Amino acid sequence: MKQHSYLWAFIILITLFSSSYAQAESISIKATLIHGSNEGDAIHPQLKAYEQNLKRIFKYSSYQLEGQGNTAIDLPSSGSIKLNSSHSLKLDASKTEDGKIKLKVNWSEGNKGLINTTLVVRAGQPTILGGPPLKGKPGNLILVIVPR
Repeated sequence: MKQHSYLWAFIILITLFSSSYAQAESISIKATLIHGSNEGDAIHPQLKAYEQNLKRIFKYSSYQLEGQGNTAIDLPSSGSIKLNSSHSLKLDASKTEDGKIKLKVNWSEGNKGLINTTLVVRAGQPTILGGPPLKGKPGNLILVIVPR
């Protein structure tokens, strides 16, 4: 009888260990859509954390918030983010062998694909992508993606 008790205890321990081991790692991804231009010199308050990098990379004098959103994704899996009324992202995320995040990004405006790229990023570090012009306005759209 004792042998059966030990066997059940062993099975329960293995089940607990494998279920906690099999749980997928989850990441949160925040995306911010920005319009950069040389019209004025204002920077939206929510973009202050990115100001130095934006000015260094794009050299615009004005950065305005056009939209933002976030999603949580189990690794490996997919998700999407609606940035504003017309811009959205489709994301495929997986973990690399060295602990980074491989992120396939498909940026669209309505049904029109704008950028389709693959990034390898670290959690907590912003990645900045230059995008197309904003219709009817000088300058360009810029996308900041931050996995956490």
